[in-house]
Amino acid sequence: MECQCNQNDKKVSEKVYIPWENPSDSWKRVHIDFLEINQVKLLIIVDSFSKWIKCFAMGSTTATKVIEVLENCFCRFGSPEIMVTDNGLPFGAIEFKEYCEKNFIKLVHSPPYNPESNGLAERGVQTIKKLLIKISYRNTPTTTTGCSPSELIFNFKPKNHLSILKPPNILDKKKNINVTKYKVNDKVLVRNNLKGQKWLTGRIMKMIGTCSYLVLVGGKIRLMHVNKIKKSYLNDTVHPRKLE
Repeated sequence: MECQCNQNDKKVSEKVYIPWENPSDSWKRVHIDFLEINQVKLLIIVDSFSKWIKCFAMGSTTATKVIEVLENCFCRFGSPEIMVTDNGLPFGAIEFKEYCEKNFIKLVHSPPYNPESNGLAERGVQTIKKLLIKISYRNTPTTTTGCSPSELIFNFKPKNHLSILKPPNILDKKKNINVTKYKVNDKVLVRNNLKGQKWLTGRIMKMIGTCSYLVLVGGKIRLMHVNKIKKSYLNDTVHPRKLE
């Protein structure tokens, strides 16, 4: 009993494989699955008749988002009669089941932990994965250097298909921006866009946001971007004035 409960899985030759029935036309039965590569989630849809593959970049994998993508796809190809999925969270959600019922789509789940049952989608996933790996290898960071081969040899990050799919992290970019900070009453020079000298003396009156300041220049208060301000080491006659 103990040995039987702990024995290895069946050999490949002992496993049962029952092929899906070939559909009579395109877009009768579709197989769908997810692929994640380089932190980009992709939804793969494969037509069982033509083997046509559709690939969509996903911002999230909720049932609502998956339905939105399927709606976009089905507007062009029409709704399939049968849709085969695994037992992932979005495909088992009540919202997803109701969507299939409303559109007269028979939803078929492959047995848990048996991806072979959704083999067509699995092959579609592998096909897309191989293509993406081929086109993105030189632009993918390695574990040893932390940088991509292209980044190291050319000293910049070339744009590729995956970098287009995955938007840059705006928060990370902000962390790397070195914004000069000025304090109230700091003497500065501000860019003069009118005729005359290029820089005028001023004094910081108030900080407005991250990159803007109110600056007292020639008796008038101006709203200036930090790019138009620089530190002054001149002796000037500008005096601070209290802001209301």
